[in-house]
Amino acid sequence: LDGPVRGNGRIVDELERLFAGAGWNVVKLLWGSDWDGLFARDADGTLARTLGETVDGQMQTFAAKDGRFNRDHFFGQNPGLAALAQGLTDEQIDRLKRGGHDLVKIHAAYAAAAAHRGQPTVILAHTKKGYG
Repeated sequence: LDGPVRGNGRIVDELERLFAGAGWNVVKLLWGSDWDGLFARDADGTLARTLGETVDGQMQTFAAKDGRFNRDHFFGQNPGLAALAQGLTDEQIDRLKRGGHDLVKIHAAYAAAAAHRGQPTVILAHTKKGYG
């Protein structure tokens, strides 16, 4: 069963503050490898800033919709995001996955956690319910 319903904020940020405040090392696993090229081209931080400001409820909407919807409603929010999506097909946009579903990113997060010394580590992984 699902847990209690939470507000429409950003649970990852809330959990990060909670664990860091308790002295834990926090590893965030948010975006899959297919986002790496977009982040590399995000010279002014528009993509990272927009993702960071998008509340969980809206992220759930984007996750439930297809590439065309996400091109129009996520990447279409401003010219900087639209430019990042240029050259991507709707199918490529649809395949942009969350970090918690990317085996390479999961392995890297576990390696970072295993290598960290001196405090416990939590991995906060962004996933899509029902994926796979």
